[in-house]
Amino acid sequence: MSSDFSNWSKRPPKVLQFGAGNFIRAFVDWMIDILNEKTDFNAGVVVVKPTPQGDYQPLRAQEGKFNVVIDQSDGTSSDYTIRQINCINETIHPFNDWERFKQTAHWPEIRFIISNTTEQGLNCQPNRELNVESAPENFPELLTLWLFERFSAFQGDEEKGCVIMPLELVESNGNTLKQCLIKCASHWSLPDLFLKWIEDHNHFCNSLVDRIVPGFPSDQQEKLWRRIEWKDEMMVRCEDYHYWVMDNKELIKNEIPFHDTELNVNLVEDVAIHRKIKVRVLNGAHTAMVPIALMDGLKFVSQAMNHSLISEYIKRMVLEEILPFIEAPEAELEQFASDVFKRFRNANIQHHLIDISLQSITKFRLRLLPTIKEYYAEHHKTPPLASGSLAALMALYIHQSQLKSPEIKANPENLTWIRQAWKEKTGYDDFAKTILGNVEFWQENLNDIPGLTDCFAADLQQLIEVGVNRFLQEKLG
Repeated sequence: MSSDFSNWSKRPPKVLQFGAGNFIRAFVDWMIDILNEKTDFNAGVVVVKPTPQGDYQPLRAQEGKFNVVIDQSDGTSSDYTIRQINCINETIHPFNDWERFKQTAHWPEIRFIISNTTEQGLNCQPNRELNVESAPENFPELLTLWLFERFSAFQGDEEKGCVIMPLELVESNGNTLKQCLIKCASHWSLPDLFLKWIEDHNHFCNSLVDRIVPGFPSDQQEKLWRRIEWKDEMMVRCEDYHYWVMDNKELIKNEIPFHDTELNVNLVEDVAIHRKIKVRVLNGAHTAMVPIALMDGLKFVSQAMNHSLISEYIKRMVLEEILPFIEAPEAELEQFASDVFKRFRNANIQHHLIDISLQSITKFRLRLLPTIKEYYAEHHKTPPLASGSLAALMALYIHQSQLKSPEIKANPENLTWIRQAWKEKTGYDDFAKTILGNVEFWQENLNDIPGLTDCFAADLQQLIEVGVNRFLQEKLG
């Protein structure tokens, strides 16, 4: 089989996209392709590699073409549609071709900048001196240099500012990225006029995205390749559900014709409550589920949600410990939670638990720690299920080699530190105090939350000594 495409997209390069992982391709590039078909948006995408590792060679080999396989089933039958994405103009690796990356800043057509560099990508600590001759590894530094190149090339023309839409799952991600850029520019003593240009003539959108994207459909690749009649190494599978909410309502409405499509895009005045619901419920449930399910030898989210004990644990955590602390109508919250559970149970979406395990410490801090603190403030005790998932995460880290799960995706330095702390412990209480006292992990000392240290130590001891299923039974009563 061979592809039937002939070239890269030749559309005007309106979008500069940092990242080409499964999610951004199955979400943003898929939407842009639909916009190009249904409206006069007519946008080409220039994909930029935001990190030195890798080179997007498979995407380049396919001249930017790939297919999105969209699951249309209800979880009991298999039904899907396939869409070939044709909007990518080229890929650029700034660490290998710095000059080409800088050239794009001179292109007047570029208007939109979209990024998905994970929560760690929005690191606002400039870590090098100004160097305009090579690419920095820090994404905000990389974008600051690109914007400064554009500012200089167009002599501060206010019409050449950009609409910047980060997808990173960070609170107020647009505002956060803006402050990162200003911090970088100030650190490098770039001209005040440049800082003013960033502030006044670039538009930063706070946004929230939602779609389950398991990635390459390896279990059905031969069948799907026969259907499309070529061997697509970059094919990505996702659920039909998609949701993008962002602020800067009037600006986006005037510049991107989402309203002329059926895309589920919600333009609002304030993203905050939408973000809180999604992050606390869907992402919080994922983060809590992963270590418990991996310790039981499961591979997929759907398996976890069809496991009687794990599913009950997650449902109770969401309904009893998370929803009561979200300021929204109860019926709306319960419906959202019900829909999330249904999406999780869909066995046709093989969402690997091990993939969700990436950066679990950061995810726990952002997604579940606020619930623990709010629950304590209201009830003066630790939420048993949300806090139990933290003990499960540490149990997975320290005993992973003895479990049936594959190697967890975690920062190697964090794993080494945790396992060394386990070796040096004098008891479960001592280990609990060490882990919860790591301010680098949690950005605060969690031993200061009354009862959490004792709860963590007791949960960890039970997980280690009697196993995950007995732990679940005891928690659920």
